[in-house]
Amino acid sequence: MSNCAILIFAKSTVLESNSKIIVSCAKKNHSLWQLLNSKTIAIARKSKIPFFIVDESIQIGVNFGERISNAAQTIFDKGFTKLIIIGNDCPALSAAHLTLAKSKLQHNDLVFGPDISGGAYLIGISKNEFAFTDFKSFTWQSSELFKSITTFYDTNHTFILPHLDDVNNASSFKSALHKLCFTSKLKFELLRLFVSALHIINYVDQVFFFIKTASINYRGPPKFVYNLAY
Repeated sequence: MSNCAILIFAKSTVLESNSKIIVSCAKKNHSLWQLLNSKTIAIARKSKIPFFIVDESIQIGVNFGERISNAAQTIFDKGFTKLIIIGNDCPALSAAHLTLAKSKLQHNDLVFGPDISGGAYLIGISKNEFAFTDFKSFTWQSSELFKSITTFYDTNHTFILPHLDDVNNASSFKSALHKLCFTSKLKFELLRLFVSALHIINYVDQVFFFIKTASINYRGPPKFVYNLAY
């Protein structure tokens, strides 16, 4: 059995779409979170690392800290000694990040993926570093989370992944979408989902400008191939 597991700690599509309004159209907002939830499961599956999904239906605790700590403890109680915790709100997170986190956890007690708002899109932790009381007391769901975690733990045994965008509102979603690779399958699906939205028009204008600029440097028209893997 693998000594490492992934914990997908996130709300269900229905609850997430009701609590995080990225777009005003309820149907499209629901579709967005459905897509992000599906993408998160897809990259976990692609990583070949055992994974567990813990949404609000089985979370235990009176606050976020207690709920995520209880979920982590449950996975460790299954016999795993390394745990990678992720959510559903980081579009750029890939299977490669997960496999890298697993690899680094074999030689480090902690692996963190900071997001640009001061939180963390990934937390990798060894069982011997996990203490329920301490873990639940971090400043969860705040811009001080990454700082509070890295201050508490010994950074000499910690590996830090690149900063990535998380999605909390329309502005952060637009920024995250813009930074996704042009050939990203998720970007393609999000553009298709919101093709009628005005803020996508700005992106389409940028694409046409890129094509026009690229055509100056080549005799033939540029060829784009979508990489349909996340």
